[in-house]
Amino acid sequence: MKITVAIWSGFSTSVSKLPKAIQKKAWDAVDKFKNDPYNPGLNFEAIGKLYSIRIDLTYRIILHKDDKEGVFVLLYADHHDEAYQWAEKKQLSFSSITGAVQLITIEEVVPDKIAVHLFDKYTEDQLLALGVPDVQIPLVRSIIDQNHLYTECEKFASDVYERLEMLVEGFDYPDVLETVPKGEKPATLSESLMSEASKQSFYIVEGQDSLKAIMDAPLEKWRVFLHPQQRKVAFRDFNGPAKVSGQAGTGKTVVAMHRTKYLLEQGKKVLFTTFTANLGYDIEKNIKGIVSFRDLKRLEINNVDSLIASVFNGLGTGQKIIYDDSQLRSVWYEAIQKSGCDLPLDEAFFLQEWRKIACVLDRMDVQSYLVVPRIGRGTRLDRPARLKVWQVFEEYMTLIKQKGICDADYAAYLARSSINSTEGQYDSIVVDEAQDIGTNAFKFLRRLAGPEHENDLFIVGDSHQRIYKNKTTLSRCGINVKGRSNVLHLNYRTTEETQRYAFAFLKEIPFDDLDGEILEKDKCLSLTHGDAPEIKNFTDFEEQMAYTCDEIRKLLTGGAVLNDICIVARGKKQTDAILEYLEKEGIEHIEVKREEDDSDLVGVRVATMHRIKGLEFRYIFAVSINKDIIPSVTKTADEVENDENLLIERCLLYVALTRAQIKAYVLSYGKESPFLSE
Repeated sequence: MKITVAIWSGFSTSVSKLPKAIQKKAWDAVDKFKNDPYNPGLNFEAIGKLYSIRIDLTYRIILHKDDKEGVFVLLYADHHDEAYQWAEKKQLSFSSITGAVQLITIEEVVPDKIAVHLFDKYTEDQLLALGVPDVQIPLVRSIIDQNHLYTECEKFASDVYERLEMLVEGFDYPDVLETVPKGEKPATLSESLMSEASKQSFYIVEGQDSLKAIMDAPLEKWRVFLHPQQRKVAFRDFNGPAKVSGQAGTGKTVVAMHRTKYLLEQGKKVLFTTFTANLGYDIEKNIKGIVSFRDLKRLEINNVDSLIASVFNGLGTGQKIIYDDSQLRSVWYEAIQKSGCDLPLDEAFFLQEWRKIACVLDRMDVQSYLVVPRIGRGTRLDRPARLKVWQVFEEYMTLIKQKGICDADYAAYLARSSINSTEGQYDSIVVDEAQDIGTNAFKFLRRLAGPEHENDLFIVGDSHQRIYKNKTTLSRCGINVKGRSNVLHLNYRTTEETQRYAFAFLKEIPFDDLDGEILEKDKCLSLTHGDAPEIKNFTDFEEQMAYTCDEIRKLLTGGAVLNDICIVARGKKQTDAILEYLEKEGIEHIEVKREEDDSDLVGVRVATMHRIKGLEFRYIFAVSINKDIIPSVTKTADEVENDENLLIERCLLYVALTRAQIKAYVLSYGKESPFLSE
């Protein structure tokens, strides 16, 4: 008989909570069990509908055993008494409705017939259709309110609990029903474990490498456990460009990495790109953990600016790309003077007109500029005025050539213009953090991908996290995602309490779907709950940091480790002061820098709000959220530009707080940020 050994996602988490020495013994026991599940030395003991095996004389592993099918599922590990208490009312089965394997708690519940209950308006058939086991219908019927549902969450299978909470959070029943897997339902537990619906929570151990992957799961669970909605998007063939959006914590980057693995396994040459070098480096560390060495040879991971610079430098112009606008203002001033332009416009206007209008033209000449729409620019220009503006542009192009420099936008235009649009350089391109990539860069990527074809571009992003001054409409870049757009609604990282607080900073602000439309269905549901963020204001910086250090010590006493904690602030000036204070207090710390692998070093992390993007920690301390620090807005002559700056500042705070898995602290001193006063 073929033996099947599987592991529930909660098993590896329970092992990670054991003492270090016992963790090693637990995995040794798993390895021993996998090689011979009937080894008498494992000391099988029955507990209700489950069994236990020995880690040592004190600790046990709880599992489901089906001798008839030869199926074993490892579920939990703990001290003997606690493990038995956990297993007492647990049962493993599979749903004939969804096909998913379900770990549930069975207990007798008698609903109060007089009280009003949370799910009264749904029929029994409706609840069964969502995958609720018939034995748990009384439990669902007994739930009075939302807090009651939270307290009962561990009694339900994870997919069932998700759907119940979606109903409570206001999702329409038909939309929730749509999340139930479709297709032929399995007839046996073995078949159910192999189904797509079960892969969210159960992993079949097939070899030594497979076991090692699951051993790493407590830290990087995304390697092996994907939600069915994520799998549906990651492992699907599209007949052209596809887009995935979702708020912070919904697993967009996880999907992008698994999408990359899927494409590589098809033998494709793949480019994985994102906006910043920092994110590209963080992703490269993770993606190497799920992609085979053979497939890595066909994968390139690079940020957009580096890709553009590589092509531009190959043109042999001898010009150095300048990314800092402040270094170009004097050149624009000189160009205005030399052109004799008498329009009441300053160098800031010309810089933005050049960036947002001229450089994104398909053909950059005066005829094209005279007829291009200038949507969102504010200042109206008639034909004579446009001619004068173009004269400034011509002077500017002459000057930068003479000076041996080139701004990033013009470099991107020249780079994409040099690419043969009929021959793609990659079979597939996966784009992460798309909200921060501008029109010019997307047109560049469209050319790299070649003519539209199956699985050519897979684009992932969230406009709520736009923290750079780039905004684009994909369709205007020759990227058509109509009918191939997907939204992720479940938050796997941040608690509902933190997510709601963070999202309130973006309240009533319209956000786009990356393709020119306003987001309407961007509701997001967090699957975990916890403490509300801690909001405190102090007299001065010293008092703020004294509180921060005291709280860190309390967390460490409670079982947290230094690497679980990150202190984040608006900019480098603030983080330097934090690092100095931690040094004085004797708290081990690591500054999160660009392109540095510090994952094995012990210490509280300290990062700017830009650098923390793409990372996550159990505890986040957002400090120095003061007036004149955030928002840190540079005034411009263009009010639209100023509004854009303010929006970016809000997004930065949202990004920082949504890195927290368990709890966020929002601290300020003196006059707090006006964002907090709201």
